[in-house]
Amino acid sequence: MQNFYPGKILLYGEFSIILKNKALAIPLTSQGGKWENARDAENTSLFGWLKYLKKLPHAADYDLVHFEEELNRGLYFESSIPQGYGAGSSGALVAAFYAHFSISPITNPSIIHLQELKKELGVLESYFHGNSSGTDPLVSYLKHSLLLANDKIDKIKVPSPPEDLFFFLLDCGMARKTEPLVSSFLNEIHNNKDYTADFENHYVPVVDQTIQEHLDGRFTELKKQWLELSQLQTLFFKAMIPKNLIEYWHKGNNEGHTHLKLCGAGGGGYLLGLSTLKEKQVSLFYPGFKMIALPFS
Repeated sequence: MQNFYPGKILLYGEFSIILKNKALAIPLTSQGGKWENARDAENTSLFGWLKYLKKLPHAADYDLVHFEEELNRGLYFESSIPQGYGAGSSGALVAAFYAHFSISPITNPSIIHLQELKKELGVLESYFHGNSSGTDPLVSYLKHSLLLANDKIDKIKVPSPPEDLFFFLLDCGMARKTEPLVSSFLNEIHNNKDYTADFENHYVPVVDQTIQEHLDGRFTELKKQWLELSQLQTLFFKAMIPKNLIEYWHKGNNEGHTHLKLCGAGGGGYLLGLSTLKEKQVSLFYPGFKMIALPFS
């Protein structure tokens, strides 16, 4: 059971994906996890998950007897993905479980099977999130980028950026919980008609265009889209931007070289960044914060 299951980054489409608009998710190959064994393993949380799995209507689809035996022998999930960072920590765990303990795992899903698999993985992950879409574990299981739109899923190749554009993750230094942030957004959508109209008419088209520019490899235009997207997020998602980074967020936009955007729900964890500066210069631009280059392999 040595297979590695990567994390996941929602490159574009945070919050708008909830309303079934376009989103682009990629595997985070620099972080991930795999099954390991140790006599003194701390796997209590996995026993809690096992109880949840046993109560599922389709529990017979998984070899839960074997899973429990392995847990008793010291099976645990060794992961480098930080929890509460928007990088798919529970998604990688679910992907690893499905791959090794599903009775008949789907190994080469068709377009139809992608939808079914996403739904099934979402049920498995809902123990950790309350209500999971299944996107995170699907990206981790397939180890492939996905374009999502209105319940449609496509495996897709995402072009790597040129040398003069640097994509990175910026560690806010604190974890966050997704559910309260999503609830706050949905409350605005359901109760504020002006916000909803502006979101659908102004924000969503920019997200769609940003995705298209990236997939088409038009990186000069993509840089301009990132600036617009970053500026719009300070209007639509102000409460989701960590207060300890808002000054840097505006500074990068004003100076024109570095742009930040949310990575998932925001509120903490990672932010996504794009810069025309070199990696070392970007690191110096955010003193006291950890920065990680975003791989596109």
